[in-house]
Amino acid sequence: MLIVKLAILDRSFALKRWLLLQHLLRVLVGQFAPKYHGQFAPKQWVSLRRNGVVSFIIISTGHTIYTFDWMYEIEDRVAPDMWELWAVLMPVFFKHLPTLVRINTNRFIMTFQESQVENNTLIRILHAFIDWVVAHISDKGYHTSLAEIPVWFFSYKIDAITSTDRIALIHKFLSVENKVFQATFWRYVISNWKKLETSEHNVLIHELSNVSSLIKSVVLTTKDIPEELEQHILGFSLSNRSATQILIEVPEEIFIASLATLYLLPPFDDLPAKNTSLWDGVLGELLKRPDHSGFSIALTVFFDDVLLLRSTRDGMWNKPEQLFKNILKIGTSQTRANIFSKLLLDFMGTSSSRAKVYLELLISKSTQKEIEGYGEEFALNIEAIANVRNVFLIPHSISAKVERKLTFDTMLLKMLGKRWIDEWDSDTQLNFAKLSVYTLREREVKTIQGIDLLRNWARSNPGFFTEAELKIVEGYMAILQDISGEQNRAKEIAYNQKIRSMVEEY
Repeated sequence: MLIVKLAILDRSFALKRWLLLQHLLRVLVGQFAPKYHGQFAPKQWVSLRRNGVVSFIIISTGHTIYTFDWMYEIEDRVAPDMWELWAVLMPVFFKHLPTLVRINTNRFIMTFQESQVENNTLIRILHAFIDWVVAHISDKGYHTSLAEIPVWFFSYKIDAITSTDRIALIHKFLSVENKVFQATFWRYVISNWKKLETSEHNVLIHELSNVSSLIKSVVLTTKDIPEELEQHILGFSLSNRSATQILIEVPEEIFIASLATLYLLPPFDDLPAKNTSLWDGVLGELLKRPDHSGFSIALTVFFDDVLLLRSTRDGMWNKPEQLFKNILKIGTSQTRANIFSKLLLDFMGTSSSRAKVYLELLISKSTQKEIEGYGEEFALNIEAIANVRNVFLIPHSISAKVERKLTFDTMLLKMLGKRWIDEWDSDTQLNFAKLSVYTLREREVKTIQGIDLLRNWARSNPGFFTEAELKIVEGYMAILQDISGEQNRAKEIAYNQKIRSMVEEY
């Protein structure tokens, strides 16, 4: 660990701060971004003390993944000088931060809320931070939290920033070529639209012509969006349009992107200021139109609400089973295929799934060929279904293929669960042990209940197994969980990709 401590003991701190700064810069430029070797990076501390009291601490610490953080305890009498010094130091830190650094976003927000920090100081920090963001925003796993910091600050301090400074920040925000960052910025800036001046409105409206349909969709689905923005994007206002009119009149590309970003696509679906009161009505209308390209989005939201969240979406789904029956009446074979994909996902990934009643309704309206296909899909993914203990929820009409897959699990349940094996002699029990190990090698045991019964019996009767065979029995639970996890991920990726493919890349 590298520790650098600088003590300020005299009372003329304000007069000495620039000498201190020069010394700090020499230390930081040489040591803040060293050439790291090996897996672990050193921790670096820079401490400023006055009269033995810690006035300000900046911490940079990194291991396999580098992190950037700071803590502070500032005396009121030195606060202006210390924060001014911070405003000079932080751009130096940002200049030398490694590409893989992770920044404590909560610490940033805490600092921006400090009453002692002058707005000009925060603006300087913000500009330096945005410059760093622009350089490293390509890391898609990190851009969401990055976007929140400067945009949140802009929104939080918008009244304290002059129009000239706001326009400079707006231009800098708009220069960040990352759609998640852009979407976050537009949501926040529209929420503060009334606080901006006409000159700022003009800049934003002009730039809105140059953004992608994905960003326009985020703008359109923002709560309290100004009519002038709707007019600029669509040529008309949404406020005087019914759900049916919106469904028909909004261009398809923007319409689909609006639904996807508002309800399903992370991280856009977590952005604040969502205008769900308008677009929820559009969802309800879409469920009456299974031939529409946006139907699968509405269907996904419906099942997420009903099966996972147990939500009626403010009364829209008060009678979900009747609504589902209506969908089946007007649906096509493709509609039924989409419905089955979503219900299968629930059986595979949700413990004690509530999808059985909907699957039974679907089966009642399906062809024999479709029903056979349902059974095949359940059999192919039985490990995932069994892992969340939903095997006994599978409707009888599609269980035949599943039961054939569970032949050895059924045997284990009878022999061990019902203790039939206790009536056998030792030679027969030994043969059973060898057969069981063979079924494990062939991956024929499909359920956690089955392997759990066998593992407990093997632990109680180790004499029937060799050491190698016991390892196979003990290790099979992990294998089964890996198989079920892979099945679940594959189905989720395939399903989500259908939604992602409906909008542009981001």
